[in-house]
Amino acid sequence: MDFDQKLLDGLQSQDQLPVVRIYSWSAPAVTYGRLQELKPVQDKYPGIECVRRPTGGKAVLHGSDLTMSVIALNEHLAEGETSVRRAYTGIVESVRRALTATGTFTQPGTSNRTSSHSVGCFESAAECDLVETKSGLKLVGCAQRRTKCGSIIQVSIPNHQNDWNLLAEIRNNLEVQLNVSCWVSR
Repeated sequence: MDFDQKLLDGLQSQDQLPVVRIYSWSAPAVTYGRLQELKPVQDKYPGIECVRRPTGGKAVLHGSDLTMSVIALNEHLAEGETSVRRAYTGIVESVRRALTATGTFTQPGTSNRTSSHSVGCFESAAECDLVETKSGLKLVGCAQRRTKCGSIIQVSIPNHQNDWNLLAEIRNNLEVQLNVSCWVSR
């Protein structure tokens, strides 16, 4: 999470290309939103390391998920728009297309409201998240932080830690969306 924050802090030049990091976790851990209180998170996930992330949102249990961070100048994410929602659109759509190509059909969440009592990200779905088409269950959680210069969008896809087919599809879709080449290492 510190590395993502440093990448966001380092955005300066208009010709700086987006950075895409896709990774998994070597041990279970919980990340919690930059405005979220730690105590309720620790109560929900006792004994698991909790790390504050630079983006907003609620707590995410990592360990079996595929995690992605996209760090870019705002104009790369939203075609010159300043809307937070527009910045999500291309990234989330890239993930949705990748899931479809690997046999999982999703659509954006329908609510931008979450219960103030819920601690976990996957307890409700906002418009920037993806839910399974048939069941309505949240399958992809997204969070963003926007600065004057750039944005970071973080994505968690549970139960896909070593899904290299999905990873390849995400990479291909992001290369088109962001107009950059993505390098992947295992």
